[in-house]
Amino acid sequence: MAVSRISIALLAVALLLTPLSRARIEKRPGVDIPTRVVIIKEGDTLRKLAERFFGSRDKWREFLKTNIIPDPDHILPGEKLYVPILPSDEAVSQSQPVMLLLQPTEDDTPELDVNPVMTEHIIVVKAIDQNGNPVEGARVEWVLSDFPSSTGDIVEADDNGKINNRYAVTYTNRYPVRLKRSPRDGRDLLIGPGETWIGITSAYPGETRIAAICPAIPMDKERLVFVTCKWIDIAWQPPPDLTAMLNYTDNS
Repeated sequence: MAVSRISIALLAVALLLTPLSRARIEKRPGVDIPTRVVIIKEGDTLRKLAERFFGSRDKWREFLKTNIIPDPDHILPGEKLYVPILPSDEAVSQSQPVMLLLQPTEDDTPELDVNPVMTEHIIVVKAIDQNGNPVEGARVEWVLSDFPSSTGDIVEADDNGKINNRYAVTYTNRYPVRLKRSPRDGRDLLIGPGETWIGITSAYPGETRIAAICPAIPMDKERLVFVTCKWIDIAWQPPPDLTAMLNYTDNS
């Protein structure tokens, strides 16, 4: 009898100590709303994601239309979230994109940019339709070229779309999104409708060449964007012989 009581007590303790598995997010069945799938990353909340995709944190309940979310206050990194594509008053097109354009960010010549090493450079492209309107949801693939003196890596991407250090897949946005940056890397950037982005960096001086392609655009010339980023070491020191020459004093 005593053994049975001990066994029951141990079983009860084990059940109390066993962590309960949190129910995962599921796509809501029977809802005929167009969606896009994103992967939740560390630090995401429904309010933050609502600001990103809908333009306002107060619209977080829109996610409940297309998702069964057991605990809206706690979502887990790595889970899929089905983002509803909402109607908008903005002139954002859902039609076929016809051209991919490189957008200026920190400078006026984004095709060739120069940055200090160990900083992050943001590259932004925009998809437009035949009327010049921004196109949402267009897939953009980013590839860093390999060549003998190449340097640099992709460090982050829109939609958490970094696949590896040399390849990313992102989708153009419907709503404006403010991309917050550290003071060292530059000012905050506003990513507009129809735009998407990646961030690159390099620890060494050299050159990074990036190609962005929108597969939905049929013509090669219009669907491709090329960017060259040069990295310089701003802590460069002059060679010893030049230093000696600069410090030379004629006492004669």
